[in-house]
Amino acid sequence: FTHDGLSATLEGYEDLGPDLRVAEPGETGAIIQDRAQKAKLRLILRAAPDVPLGRHGLRLHTPLGTTTFMPIWVGDEPQTNEQEPNDTAAEAAAVTAPITVNGLIEKEGDADFYRLKARANEDLVVRITAAPLSSPLDSTVTIFDPEGRELAANDDFGPSRDAMAVYRPTSDQDVVVRIADANAAGDWNYQYRVTMGVVPVVTSVFPLGTRKAAPTPVTVQGVNLGAVRKGVPGPTVDDRS
Repeated sequence: FTHDGLSATLEGYEDLGPDLRVAEPGETGAIIQDRAQKAKLRLILRAAPDVPLGRHGLRLHTPLGTTTFMPIWVGDEPQTNEQEPNDTAAEAAAVTAPITVNGLIEKEGDADFYRLKARANEDLVVRITAAPLSSPLDSTVTIFDPEGRELAANDDFGPSRDAMAVYRPTSDQDVVVRIADANAAGDWNYQYRVTMGVVPVVTSVFPLGTRKAAPTPVTVQGVNLGAVRKGVPGPTVDDRS
């Protein structure tokens, strides 16, 4: 792991057999077979309280070598996994904010729908995390009312291809959230995390840099920040700041 506060327990192992190659059309040379055996692992990951929020990663050591880097994300909201079917507004999965859902756009043309309550005069944030997890998903987020009228939408937020939409209703109401790929793509690795709720988001910081040895006041802008608008970072800044 990239942080000592992360750990894992092996909960399951499934041997999927040898990774056998077949000759490609026109291939005349001898087939070189890999020594590897395909396998599927189930790991239960745990994060200690001192693990900073955000992107981390792990590698698995095996008898034949070490895997590539696999990114993981540590969050502080309640979490759940996507429950199918949720492919239409009528099938939208009911969730209670704040919450983070781990989902998957599993095939071309797929879309995932969620239903939740938006509170009057509070900024409901729907934020996708996919690119930092090496997901190819180019996410789009749309917020609808129960009758299907669009209330807010976003494709790319800032420099990232991840989407984030914000909606502030004037009265309490149910809303439906739709998540899809901008190019109607999807596959086994089009994974995402969607955080929904009245959660804080910083959209800009000024100045963009400061000397490490000389703390300088910074001004932040965003939503759901309360009275926090200025601060003085120290020599090190916790990711949860």
